[in-house]
Amino acid sequence: MSGERAKTALITGCSSGIGKELAKEFKARGWEVFAGARRVEMMDDLAKLGINVIGLDVTDQESVDAAKVLVEEKADGKLDLLFNNAGQSCTFPAADLAIEDAQKCYDVNVFGVMRMVRTFLPMLIAAKGTIANTGSITGMLQVPFSTVYSSSKAALHQYANGLRLELAPFGVKVVTTLTAAVKTDIADTRALPEGSLYAAVEDGVAERRSFAANNNPMSADVYAKRVVDQLVKKSPKPFFWEGNNWFRIWFALTFLPRRLLDYILMRRFKLLELLSRLAQSKKQN
Repeated sequence: MSGERAKTALITGCSSGIGKELAKEFKARGWEVFAGARRVEMMDDLAKLGINVIGLDVTDQESVDAAKVLVEEKADGKLDLLFNNAGQSCTFPAADLAIEDAQKCYDVNVFGVMRMVRTFLPMLIAAKGTIANTGSITGMLQVPFSTVYSSSKAALHQYANGLRLELAPFGVKVVTTLTAAVKTDIADTRALPEGSLYAAVEDGVAERRSFAANNNPMSADVYAKRVVDQLVKKSPKPFFWEGNNWFRIWFALTFLPRRLLDYILMRRFKLLELLSRLAQSKKQN
């Protein structure tokens, strides 16, 4: 119907990768899209498509409040979808990671989501909308050298699961994607600090950082199409897996004994090699 209100979506983290492709996909399906990112200049291509681009830092309440004013005015107070996609990579040994860096990871991946939800919830309730979150398979499967990142995604998953129940009486759905290998550019490139416990197996850390890229990652546009296909369903699953190799990971988590899975991961990322080196060093001393 010509007079029907276009559905509205606000997506965070749209300067590249998944967020940018999600914005394009929703726009192609006739939605009124608001794309947020800290670097507005990285969204010029989205603006040319008629997408509303917004300077948005999910770690800054003033920035979030300013975005709300803009969206609320143009969307007539109703938001059909809030997609919390902004993310902070943190592929680094936990023992080497400064607390300040861990806090940055949580501020984007967890508290940033909470800020967005609290701020935009009245608009979501008004539309009986959906809150979607870009989760991660690492929040389900603990992989070495992404401990802090994995824990932030596990926290996001639990927050989303509880929120799903709490918002059900208001007609708001909460959906989280358990994302496997997808092409993105948020990889951590920091060098290990001097005196790192893992200096002898630094190639194991490098292997973890390139793990997704080396496992035929799904292109972000294909991922976005599949995710949007799920979200536009009348009753989307609260959690669903997407990205390349997700079935292999699900299978491993479901059927492999914990000890075997630990062995595979420790071997892949050189922790068994480190264990052997430390044992040999102890014998020599």
